[in-house]
Amino acid sequence: MIHLAAVLELQGMKAAEEALSSLRHDHAYPSKAPEWVTAKGLAALGTEVAEVAGAVAAGPSPPSVEQLWHHEQLVEAVSSASDAVPLRYGVRFASSSAASSALEAASGTLYEDLAHISSSVELSVRMLVPGRHVRQPSSSGSEVSAATGRGAAASDAPLPTAADIRRQASVVHRRLRDASIAAAPPRLGEGRWALVGAYLVQRGGTAAFVDLVGRLETPRARLFCTGPWPPYNFVRGPATLASLAD
Repeated sequence: MIHLAAVLELQGMKAAEEALSSLRHDHAYPSKAPEWVTAKGLAALGTEVAEVAGAVAAGPSPPSVEQLWHHEQLVEAVSSASDAVPLRYGVRFASSSAASSALEAASGTLYEDLAHISSSVELSVRMLVPGRHVRQPSSSGSEVSAATGRGAAASDAPLPTAADIRRQASVVHRRLRDASIAAAPPRLGEGRWALVGAYLVQRGGTAAFVDLVGRLETPRARLFCTGPWPPYNFVRGPATLASLAD
C-alpha cells in the first residue's frame, strides 16, 4: 500500500527533494525512502506501508504515533519548499499505478487548490473563553464568576455574558478574515474556546497578521496564534483523492 502525503507541480520536485534530504537521518524515517507518483504534470509524495495479512478484509489498522509524526514531517518539509496540497494520513492506494490514476482523475481540483494556496500558509487563531469573567446566575439569583464563584460586585467592570463573548469572537474573526486571503468557517463557543479559526495568509504577510492578532487581544480576550501550517483547511483535492482511495 502507498500512503500519499502531499501533491505539487512537477517543477517543485527538486526543491522538495532538497527539503526532504534533511529528514533522512531522523529516527522515524522509513527504511524505504518515499516515492513520487506522477500524472498530468503533478507529483504526489507517498510512502509504502506494509499491510498485515488479512488487514484488507478487516480494514486498515490505526496508525502508530510514529507513522503520524513521520507523515506530518513529510508534509511540512515539502510544503516549506514548494506550494503543495497537504493530505492527512490515510489516503492510501493499493499500488503506485492506482495512485497515479487517482491523481489524474483529481488533477483539475488539485490544480485549482495549488492556484488558491500559492505562496501562502495557514495560521490558526484561538480565543480563550475568559471563564473567570463569564457571568452566570447563582442559586440566589446574583451574578457570580464561573471560575471563582465571587459575586459580580467584586469586579468594577461589567461581566460579559456568553452572548457578549460570542459577539466579540465574531468581531475578532471578521477582522482576521479581512486581513487574510481566505478564512475557514469559524468554530465559535467550543468548550473553553470562544473562537477557533484558520486563516490563509501570504508567506510574506505572516508578521503583519500576527501583529494584528496581538492588537486585537484584550485582558478579557486572550488570543493564541500558531503556525505557519500546511493549508489543510483551504484545499478540496484531498477529499477527491480520498473518495478514490482504497
